[in-house]
Amino acid sequence: MTSPAAPGLRLYDTLSRETKPLDPRTPGHVRLYVCGMTVDGLPHLGHARSAVTFDVLVRHLEARGLRVTYVRNVTDVDDKIIARAAAEGVPTEVVVERSRLADARVREALGVRPPDHEPRVTGHIAAIVALVERLLAGGHAYARDGDVWFDVSTKADYGKLSRRAVEDAREGTRVDADPRKRAAADFALWKAAKPGEPSWPSPWGAGRPGWHIECSAMSLALLGEAFDIHGGGLDLVFPHHENELAQTEAATGVSPVASIWVHHGMLTRGLEKMAKSVGNVTGVEEVLRLHAPETLRAWFLSARYRSPLELSLDAIAETGTALERLHRVLDRVARAGGPGAPLGVLATPPRSFLSAAHARRLLAQGLDATAIDAEVAARTAARARGDFDEADAIKRRLDALGVELRDGPTDTKWSVRAASPGRSGAAGAGPRDGERS
Repeated sequence: MTSPAAPGLRLYDTLSRETKPLDPRTPGHVRLYVCGMTVDGLPHLGHARSAVTFDVLVRHLEARGLRVTYVRNVTDVDDKIIARAAAEGVPTEVVVERSRLADARVREALGVRPPDHEPRVTGHIAAIVALVERLLAGGHAYARDGDVWFDVSTKADYGKLSRRAVEDAREGTRVDADPRKRAAADFALWKAAKPGEPSWPSPWGAGRPGWHIECSAMSLALLGEAFDIHGGGLDLVFPHHENELAQTEAATGVSPVASIWVHHGMLTRGLEKMAKSVGNVTGVEEVLRLHAPETLRAWFLSARYRSPLELSLDAIAETGTALERLHRVLDRVARAGGPGAPLGVLATPPRSFLSAAHARRLLAQGLDATAIDAEVAARTAARARGDFDEADAIKRRLDALGVELRDGPTDTKWSVRAASPGRSGAAGAGPRDGERS
């Protein structure tokens, strides 16, 4: 049965492959864990889609009267971070802080509220070591030469989340083959230190956590042995979430660790998911220079959350055009003394949205408002003295720049058309997004 506080709310569960009612373990209180960003580079649009997806879920749960405890981790020690720091010749902390701050800027711009807890791996080393010790004591792990691996053969239902048989499992992208492992599918819980890498003391010698153990330790510390929703992208189902599920359940004996596993679809480019490892990423801040945060957020939500979303600058621009039309109508209503937009529906007042869109379009197309004002004034003067050839020549020059003029009874207003893809990369055409007189 569903919780009285959340009647009719159902979510698709990756583990059972069914749509299930959300029935919080504690009535009226939903506990949610989401795998956050590995801070080895700047956030891309795929990261932004994930952030918006779970922000909407949390807001929806709260709108239904539920209390939500939202945990989203930060992976701040990892092979990729270490490799990036080595390539740049800087400490890992430089890479981590640069990436983390950029991610925070993007989430704030997109109206994504911060989680209740944002734990970092480096802040939970003691809990991670304790969890590895627990797995060793239970016979689910083995140590060799300072490394510790999880033995998947001790978990009879390993593969139940991804539906992969152990013999068909391939090692994850963050796990190197090692002849000391008992089986290829066994995965690292603790990695022995290598020269120049960050490390911490442990019973097995200096080292650092494996990728998967971090989320088990942090979810146990902040949400307990079992919670309501575990989230992330579909690309995390295997190996990350499969391994996380196996080690948490092996350590606690509690199953399932999460009542519902929620995974969103990938942002794709062509036939491939958008990922730094593939090399086909588009930076969020780059897109936000051309489009309003509301536009990007609305575009993310234009597809079902579990479906892939193909990156299309045309589609983003079309979403922006639709929002501009809506804001223009709301602005006219407000100017006529009518009611504004309902609270929480639109993040920006119409006039502010339209002004910001106008400024972005000028910047994207390399136009100078002061210079355009001067041209418009020169045309007005030419018309006043009867020099219509000069006035028409100025209008043609402005039109070639994408500037439209509208002559009124007392003055001339101008606005900037959306550029075609070939001119500035801001795809598609749209209505006027701001006017100057």
